[in-house]
Order: sequence, then C-alpha cells, then structure tokens
Amino acid sequence: MIRQLKSAKELVQSSDWSENKKLLINNAIDRAIDNVVKVNTDGDFIKSLIDKSICIDKIILSTDDVKIFTVVNDSEWNAKWPYRFVYFSKYDNEWVSGHEQYANLEDAFLAFLEQKHLQTFNSSFVVFAKRMLRIKD
Repeated sequence: MIRQLKSAKELVQSSDWSENKKLLINNAIDRAIDNVVKVNTDGDFIKSLIDKSICIDKIILSTDDVKIFTVVNDSEWNAKWPYRFVYFSKYDNEWVSGHEQYANLEDAFLAFLEQKHLQTFNSSFVVFAKRMLRIKD
C-alpha cells in the first residue's frame, strides 16, 4: 500500500498540474501514508498484548489511552461479539487488555471508561451510562 501511494506521489510530481495542486495532492498522499504506517504499528502493538489466537479485523479507534478493534468473524461468538479493546492503565502504568468482548462500539467504549476510571468491570456503570445516553441494546 505504501509503495502504491509513493508511486502515486511520483506520478503527481511528473504531471503538468500547477504547483498548488501538486502540493495539495502530495499532502493528502503523505497523510494517507502516515495513516497506513500508524494502523500497521497499532496492529502489531495490539497483537503483542492479546491472545495470539485472535485475528484483528479492523482498528476502530486508536488514541493515547485506548485502542478499540474488531476481530475476524471466524466463529459464532466472534460474529456476535466482535469488539475488543486494550487501554493504558494509569494505576498499573502499562497497557492492559480489556476483560470482555462487546457487541458494539458504544459498549466497548463505555467498558473502557469503566475499567480505566473505576478499575472494575461488570459493574452497573455501563448499564447506567447507556440509559443516561439513551443507547439501546
């Protein structure tokens, strides 16, 4: 992918477009290259923290605090509960894998908030927050 983006950049440079157009397109290509590198780096990082038998499908959210991802739907369980996360625990001062699997992004993010700030899981926080935000199951 990166090789294709770099060849697209060379193609833009050799075109007869104005310098402003070339600069604009090259900046977009540079951002795309940075994004591909970040996704690859995040994927390798997540794989180092989770069970080796789990295959990551997509990284949905990647911040300094949390990385939420989906897994490949290779079983009925993974199809029903595809969302997982890893987060940085300020108490342990290290990255930690979330304890459960989730059906949607909202549940995974709320569970991350619960585990990060309350240092617990399976409390009533997620249920309470979903009711307050009017998120239906």
